[in-house]
Amino acid sequence: QETQRTCNRGVHALPVPIAVLGFVLACAPGQCVTLGAFANRGTLPTNLQPPGTATQTSGMAASRHNPGVLWIHDDGVGGGGSQITAIRTNGALAQLYLVGAQNRDWEDMTLGPGEVAGRDYLYLSETGNNSLTETSFAIVRVAEPDVPATPGSIVSLAAETFRFRYPS
Repeated sequence: QETQRTCNRGVHALPVPIAVLGFVLACAPGQCVTLGAFANRGTLPTNLQPPGTATQTSGMAASRHNPGVLWIHDDGVGGGGSQITAIRTNGALAQLYLVGAQNRDWEDMTLGPGEVAGRDYLYLSETGNNSLTETSFAIVRVAEPDVPATPGSIVSLAAETFRFRYPS
C-alpha cells in the first residue's frame, strides 16, 4: 500500500488566494504530513445527465455536512459548464447543481468556512491559464447545500466571485 506524504517548503511566499484554497498544507516549514493509505472508493458513473457531465473532472472535495458525499466539477476548458456534482463515495450520482458564476477554467475546489459561522462553503478556483493569456483570476464561493437522498432536477446555487490578479 502506498502512503501519500507531502512536505511544506517555502509556502509562506504564496499569494493568499492560493493558500485559502488549500493547495498547500499549513504546517511548519520542513514538516511532513502523512495523509494515509490510498484506497479505491468506487467509480464515477458514466451516465450523468446532462450528457458530458464530469468528462474532465479537475476538482474534488469531501463534504462534512453531507456524510458520504464528494463534490466534483468539470474543468471549464472545452465547454465544461458552471456545474458542480455531488456524488456518493461509491460513485453514484447524488445531485447536480448549477453555480451562478462562469466556469472559464476551474482548476480545483475545496471546502472551508465563510461568512456564516459554522457553515461550510465550497470554493472553486478560476485559475486556469493554459494559453498564458489570462490576467484576471477568481475564487468562486457557494454555500454548501443539503444533498437530497435521491437526485432530482438541477438545483441553482447563488455564487460570490472574488477577483484577483497576481502581482507580476
